[in-house]
Amino acid sequence: MRKNKIEKMFFTVGMLSLLLSGCQKAEVDYEMNSGADTQAESKGQETSPLGMEEAGEWTEDFSISEDKNVSIHATVKIPDVEQMSVAELQNVVFDEEYKKKVIQELYGTSEVYANEQKNWSKDRWQTLLQSYEISLELNEEFLLKMKTDSSVQYDAESIENCEKQNERLKREIEKCTKELENAPDTAVAVTDFSGESYYGKIDSLTYEIGFYTEEDYADRITFSLIDQSLVCPEELKDARELCYGGTVDQNAMNGNLCTITEEEAKKQAEKVLGTIGWTEFIWQDTKVLEWSDYEDEDMNYYTDGYYLTCEKGAGNLVFGDFDTGYELLGEERNIYNGTATICINDHGIIELMVEDPVYFVQETENVSLLSLDTVKGIIKKELSDNPDQYFGEENTLHFGELELNYLRIEDENRAGYFSYVPAWRLCYKMGSGSNRKVASVPVFVNAIDGSIINLEDIIQVDQ
Repeated sequence: MRKNKIEKMFFTVGMLSLLLSGCQKAEVDYEMNSGADTQAESKGQETSPLGMEEAGEWTEDFSISEDKNVSIHATVKIPDVEQMSVAELQNVVFDEEYKKKVIQELYGTSEVYANEQKNWSKDRWQTLLQSYEISLELNEEFLLKMKTDSSVQYDAESIENCEKQNERLKREIEKCTKELENAPDTAVAVTDFSGESYYGKIDSLTYEIGFYTEEDYADRITFSLIDQSLVCPEELKDARELCYGGTVDQNAMNGNLCTITEEEAKKQAEKVLGTIGWTEFIWQDTKVLEWSDYEDEDMNYYTDGYYLTCEKGAGNLVFGDFDTGYELLGEERNIYNGTATICINDHGIIELMVEDPVYFVQETENVSLLSLDTVKGIIKKELSDNPDQYFGEENTLHFGELELNYLRIEDENRAGYFSYVPAWRLCYKMGSGSNRKVASVPVFVNAIDGSIINLEDIIQVDQ
């Protein structure tokens, strides 16, 4: 994002005032350090995280009082990027104006239909009826196998559940048949865009779009074909249970039936993503789209298309990779992830989902960062000045990881706005991967100005 010098100057000042809005306004004592800095030296700032790459380990033990001790044996993790930024974002609000605008741009018209059964035309009921009939056929075959196949023993409860499922499907088929008789040949286009889901045609294919806001889950937008059998590989046109997903299998990648290149697929995806306001993102994984018939005993797979993933970030560093490091809070519901996935082939978009859609408002690039020794000193001072925030019943705090990454800070003055700020986190993690646990309350330090970032400013504690 290029700016001239005058624009950049005012841009930076505005952003820095924003990023501090969620931070503790404590005075930073740069003389309180790990012994390596002087006050004059601490004012020297790094402009690149790469200048800290030789940090390695931070090993230090010290006492705060007679019964409170700190033991730091921390791996120092620094992202492999030349510079870091401050990015301001705004949550997308699913109001009528937004939904109508997105629909007009995607469908080329605002003539779409409410995706509620009471508004469906005959073709929608026919599609649903066929899906139920296929499901019933498959279930009845499986039920017969459960009752007659002596090579596998099925318990009575499993058989009973399958029978109940078949009865439910029969009721749904009966309902669809009645609705199909009474449904209009053509649905009435909506003028009210306060609902959640709509459908309409794009180049003779019927797509549905949904705008979903649910408590305890990420807001999301979905956009997908109603009948994927119209765009699947020819060999699966008659599949009874069509399924697809991304794979990185090299043989599948080499046999991709899709004629467009990965770059062409991304350009098409970018156009659709831009329509919903999803810009300034980083492409992540690219997989091929693998199709199959779940009921095919030979499990034949066909690759046709791409499965793309992108996330919000700055440079090549993704926002959301930096969790709070504190498992006792429900961070999975509060930490912004900002992920989009797109399935696409020669026919165009097959399915798209954006979680936590946001507008990218502005970015201040190449911000100056405090030296690592200065940050260590700030952390030591914070632990000494505010031990009650970090100590529980234990007498010794253990920390095993010091990481520089991006942290989300809410704007207290403007609802729906937040910034991603370079920050340090000192915490103690045990194990790795999905088994990783956190044993102590972490310390967060703004990497630009050294202010302490309070945990409650990052995620909300359930009341």
